[in-house]
Order: sequence, then structure tokens, then C-alpha cells
Amino acid sequence: MSYAPMPPSVPMPVANHPKNGLGTAGFVLGLIGLIFAFIPIIGIVAWPLTILGLIFGIVGTLRANRGQASNKGLAITAVVLSAIGLVICVLWTAAFGKAVNDAANGMPAAALTSSVAAPDHIPTTSPNLNDAAASAAATAPVEPPAPTTSEAPKFPPQVEQARASAQNYLSFTAFSRNGLIRQLSSSAGDGFPKDVATQAVDSLSVDWNAQAVKSAENYLSFTSFSCSGLKQQLSSSAGDGFTKAQAAYGAGQTAACK
Repeated sequence: MSYAPMPPSVPMPVANHPKNGLGTAGFVLGLIGLIFAFIPIIGIVAWPLTILGLIFGIVGTLRANRGQASNKGLAITAVVLSAIGLVICVLWTAAFGKAVNDAANGMPAAALTSSVAAPDHIPTTSPNLNDAAASAAATAPVEPPAPTTSEAPKFPPQVEQARASAQNYLSFTAFSRNGLIRQLSSSAGDGFPKDVATQAVDSLSVDWNAQAVKSAENYLSFTSFSCSGLKQQLSSSAGDGFTKAQAAYGAGQTAACK
């Protein structure tokens, strides 16, 4: 008895799911890192975000080129956003480093220049003195000049250095009192002791309301805020750290609250 041959079994096709996770993650990290890179002080967190976004975006692009992922455009966008954010972080670091170096190198030169001064004139004797006056002047004992004492510095040297660094920061961006103290005393900033940073900031004559206005205008120059959102950003401890009154004043001077 003969049997018909069985047909060969056909293997079931295996579904090939695209691996889009790294490209998407790189885009999210790159976008968040780029936004944080524009914000002073808290922009430090942009460093790891942009670096990870760049790595994930490159890996996602390579996967898309090999046909393992379907979001090549999103992965390339992640690489671009992360690279821009990383460049901004490098520029901020270079600006802060230059400001600190200028402060450290400028003070000794200024002190040396102020200590060396040329005499205004050479005293001359009057030709109209009579003989008696000339004789008395010749025989009078010459008293040695009184010793001059240099004026003691107004602040300790470390406070003077912190004051110079604070003035450099205020010359190119806006700070609140708490934000400036945090920048001077942070290990990621200047690393001064907190009491030294506080004494240096409090010794400066700073219009904190004007600083709040400047900071509010900086935010509105690259993103949008509601009036209440702008006030919260200015007064938040994770933001600029202005007092509520200063934040209300600063936001009130901008178009967001008018």
C-alpha cells in the first residue's frame, strides 16, 4: 500500500520589529539638553543630557542605515540638537572660565599700577627770601618725613576675589542674590566658602529688581511664558531664586504680564 508524500513544511516568517528606542530617546534627551543649555547655573545638567542624546542619536542612525530601525529622521534630529546643545555648554564654560581668569589676573596688575605714581612737580625755592630768612632756613633742623602707612584693605583677600568674580558674572548675565551666592559657592562654580560668597555679594550695590527684569527678558528672548509661569520661574529655587516681590516686579516689566 503506497502513501502520498507529505508536502515540506514551510517555516513561519518571523516578525522584524524596528528598534526605534535609542533614536527616540536621543531626540528627547537632545531637545531637553538644548533647552537647559540656554539657562544660567542650572544649564550644568545639559552636559550629560546632550552627551547621551548625541550617543543615542548616532547609534539610532546606524541602526536605521542597517534596516534595524525606521526612524532615521528622528535619530538625525537627535544628533543635531545634541550637538548644538553641547556647543552652547562649551561656550558657557569658556565664558565662565575667562571671567574667573580675568578677575584673578586683573587685581594684582591694578594694585601695582595704583601704587606707582609720578610726582606732580618738583618744589622750587623762592628767590625773594631775604638774608635772615635764608639763614634761618639753612640752620633750621630738617625733620624726617612722617612715615606713610598704606590703607588696610577693606575686605579680606578671599572676599575681594569673590567680589571681583561676582562683578564679572553680573557684567554679562542676570543673577538674583541667592543665585549669585550659589554660583560663587558651588563646587561646579567658583568653589568659595558660602560665608565668603555671602559677604562678597552683600558688599556689592546691586539693584536686584533690575536684575529680575533682565533675567525675565532673557527668558522671553528664546521661549514663551505666561505671566504666572514667568514669575514662578524667576522665584523658584530651581530657577533664578529671586524673592517673590522681585520676581513680580521683573515679570511685570515685560510683555508677558501686560
